Amino acid sequence: MVIKVPIPLEEFARKFNKEITEIFFSLTKHYSLTKEIFANSLYTITDKYLLKNSEACLDRDIITFLMQLNCQELCFAIACAQGDESAWDEFMRDYRGFLQSVAHQLTRNETLADELVEIAWSELYGLREVEGKRVSKFSAYSGKGSLKGWLRAVLFQLSVDRHRRQNRYVQPEEENDLERLAAPVAHSSEKKTELSDRYQIATHKALTYAITSLDSRMKVVINYYYYDNLTLKQIGQVFGVHEATASRWVQKIQQDIRQIVEKFLKQEYGFNNIQIKECLEYAAQGEGVDIKSLLTETEPPSRGP
Repeated sequence: MVIKVPIPLEEFARKFNKEITEIFFSLTKHYSLTKEIFANSLYTITDKYLLKNSEACLDRDIITFLMQLNCQELCFAIACAQGDESAWDEFMRDYRGFLQSVAHQLTRNETLADELVEIAWSELYGLREVEGKRVSKFSAYSGKGSLKGWLRAVLFQLSVDRHRRQNRYVQPEEENDLERLAAPVAHSSEKKTELSDRYQIATHKALTYAITSLDSRMKVVINYYYYDNLTLKQIGQVFGVHEATASRWVQKIQQDIRQIVEKFLKQEYGFNNIQIKECLEYAAQGEGVDIKSLLTETEPPSRGP
């Protein structure tokens, strides 16, 4: 039978319910996904790669397309995109070494490889939010090829993007804000950025408010990671959690600090986006605020999440 395109989600789910059900229940692991969530993803992928540029499509073509997808890996990727704890633990265990190997092939440098993996980790987990929802790069996996092949392509593109950024001025909204913020305060004797006293005071207050707003555990996590140079695995051991959980904590804290600072500058000082960027650039130089002292005003954690 010929189907006219575009086809609504409801019609797709109803018409191919038998095939979707067979695929879903043939999976060895569903994680926290429901059949409905999985069906929605199948619809999005089918529409993008098969139906979008067609005026009509045969039933059998759609069924063949669905049956050729790597559905178990697709299910795994969807679960990771949604922050499923079990899926992320599995990803950390089974794919971390693979990412490291590919990153080393691309960079030929252990330090650069580690940095590339951390960037990939952030992109895959998702630091950006759109309409209040976290956006994970895993959402782009279609199941048309192997997950490892797709991850290799992701690392390659991130490596290219990273190289391009290093050859131009890096705006303060880049995701390494906190790393630059963690620079030793001793460097404050170097040439000051020519910002007004109002900007300096506002930035100082915003950062102080953001850091002190963190709960005790998160302050210790950041202190361990940036000042005591503990690895994510070591931090996980301190708190009695998996390395993947510690990684997500660090990424979430980075995002929270930036959002708190921006909100504070807007609400308390009425700054516009350009003024906020200038303040963030000032903050990124690590001057004027003793971040370490704010972080260490907290007792070490008791074991457990």
